[in-house]
Amino acid sequence: MREREQQRDEYWQLDEAIDDGSIRLRIHYEEERYSGNEIVSLKQKRGVRTYYHARPYLLIPRITLTLGLHPEPKEHEIGKVLDSQWEGMDHREIGNAQAYWYPADKLLLIWECLIFGRNRPEDPSQDERLANVWQHFEHFLLKRHRQVTRIGTPAWEPEYPEDSLWQQFLRARGYRPLNERAFVKEVAIV
Repeated sequence: MREREQQRDEYWQLDEAIDDGSIRLRIHYEEERYSGNEIVSLKQKRGVRTYYHARPYLLIPRITLTLGLHPEPKEHEIGKVLDSQWEGMDHREIGNAQAYWYPADKLLLIWECLIFGRNRPEDPSQDERLANVWQHFEHFLLKRHRQVTRIGTPAWEPEYPEDSLWQQFLRARGYRPLNERAFVKEVAIV
């Protein structure tokens, strides 16, 4: 998606830089009603939660080159660059993240945070980009909801065929198994 087109998309309410700004995170959030339970038990089975949807993306410079071709190509050279024009930035989405904030339970549930297949290694523990996006998304959510006492997340990720690799990734981020379906991390209120 091109920069100018993206500015007209009203779904995304926030845009944050990750680290040096080479990766950015578009974020949408809205309150919604819920009823029932989650992969982490809820004390309050009905109420209002906040849904978050985020898309990590790269900014790719859009550059147009004007080439002058040689009348007769030389050995490895068919011509030379006569001019270059920078025409803005394109947005290339590289992943997806979703989370829920349950204020009554002081629970943050990161439902998914992943990098799309063409951009990731098979082992999530070897994916620096995923670790970076996860850390930033988690930090963003904790800044918005300082009352969080624990963060939950599924014990599996369908995009990775081996649950043990995904669970190793979660353990490296401070999560521990809660049950067969969920990992949790305790958060100290500051």
